[in-house]
Amino acid sequence: MNRAFLLWLVIAALLAAPLTSVYAAPGDSAPPMGDDDDDDDDDDDDDMGDEDDEPAPITDEEEGDESLEDRYRVDVPGAVEAAPPAEEEEEFQVPDERKRREVIKVIQKKFFLKYRRLEVTPQVGYVGNDNFIRRFSLGAGIAYHINDLLSFEVSVNYLPNLGETDYKPLTKRFQNEDEVVPDISRVVMLSSLNVGLAPIYGKVELGTLRIINYDLYFTAGMGIAYSVDDTEIIRQDECTGNTPQQNKQIESCRFVNQVHLTTNAGGGFRIVFNEWIGVRIDARQYTHIEQVYREGDIGLEMKQNFMISLGASFFLPPRTRPLN
Repeated sequence: MNRAFLLWLVIAALLAAPLTSVYAAPGDSAPPMGDDDDDDDDDDDDDMGDEDDEPAPITDEEEGDESLEDRYRVDVPGAVEAAPPAEEEEEFQVPDERKRREVIKVIQKKFFLKYRRLEVTPQVGYVGNDNFIRRFSLGAGIAYHINDLLSFEVSVNYLPNLGETDYKPLTKRFQNEDEVVPDISRVVMLSSLNVGLAPIYGKVELGTLRIINYDLYFTAGMGIAYSVDDTEIIRQDECTGNTPQQNKQIESCRFVNQVHLTTNAGGGFRIVFNEWIGVRIDARQYTHIEQVYREGDIGLEMKQNFMISLGASFFLPPRTRPLN
């Protein structure tokens, strides 16, 4: 019994020896039990260190490498980015009514519509593609616009006989020399019924105070052409009847005056300055077939007249009709 007790006492002494060497060096006395203030201060310092986790002092070199914002920024995973400053938000705010009135509108409303309106166009024209003769015309057109895209137009053009003023240099040479002269005829009247299509529309700014509207249109149709042979230049002196009926009684003169079925196609450019006044530049190719009589033979000849015309457009009624 005594031996067992002594053995346990030796083992307890051996186990206690290392712990004593860790917490107190040999010869050191234990701290006084009554000094509670120092222990409390140490505990408070430890607690403050654990809670605040203050960073160690930063040297001047380290302070220059990073800003205060980077030094004290705390990145939290999953955090939402901060909202932009109030100054940036004001740029996207809707302006008040006063500022709204001061804004210049880049896209202006179309100030006129062709919808269900008549367009009356007096015009002058010129035909210059014939090798022997040139023609000037006076005419007018009346168009009804079903909408801003589609329209129907009736046009009539009168081309007066200006005598030798119509002749080109080649024709004058035929007149002065004894040469074979081709068939030369003048188109005196052109009338047609056309369908117009205006798929292209736009605006042009003139200076800073005026915006004009324009559109491009295409047109095609059929009509009637009335032509008269130039009996003087082609030396048909017997064909001097004052009326087509008198010339038709003569065998060689019965084709001097002719009426033809004609087709035309072309397009133009329309500029509108206000609700009811504008101008038009128009180009059309008129084509018809003429009968030619020479020395007992009858032939056919295709005639083409390319007319360029300039006219003023007047829309009626003067005010645009509402779409509804």
